[in-house]
Amino acid sequence: MPLPLYWPRAKSRCPNYPSVKYTIALRASGTVYQIPDETLTQHIDPSKLEPVKHIESIHGRVRYFDAGENRLKAPEWEHEPMESALSQVLKMYQEPEVSLHPELLSILADCMRDAATRTQLIVATHADRLVRFLKPEEVVTFDVEEDGAATASRADELNLDAWLKDYTLDQVWQHGRMGGRP
Repeated sequence: MPLPLYWPRAKSRCPNYPSVKYTIALRASGTVYQIPDETLTQHIDPSKLEPVKHIESIHGRVRYFDAGENRLKAPEWEHEPMESALSQVLKMYQEPEVSLHPELLSILADCMRDAATRTQLIVATHADRLVRFLKPEEVVTFDVEEDGAATASRADELNLDAWLKDYTLDQVWQHGRMGGRP
């Protein structure tokens, strides 16, 4: 029998926003549990009877709310059926390398690479020593203009092959060839 779980404290955590309701049904299947139903809703517009669904997962069909298209949409990554849909939404980390010993940065890069196969992952860093362990297709730099506008550059689109024969990716960044001052 499915077991519904609720997240009742969401309103107290975000007092200026409508409360969030999270429900998940678990069903025993041998030695593991399946997640046949999962939803994350929020009653944003009091004039409407139905709340906005941010996540809807019914019997393996997972959809997330896309604000740009104003509708539920299948994820653009491979959904892991043994994890909840909520655990797989976009994750953002700011400077995760700050408290790590430099010898652990390659492990951090490998962990981020692995996590990115199951979820959307954005990591902000100013550390060239972390960039050393990334691949050009994993790096996007941002330059901010005086008027506040930001320009993004994907490292794999910058024709860096000649540079990468003689330098590591972090050194190319330090030389100013990728934008986004280190």
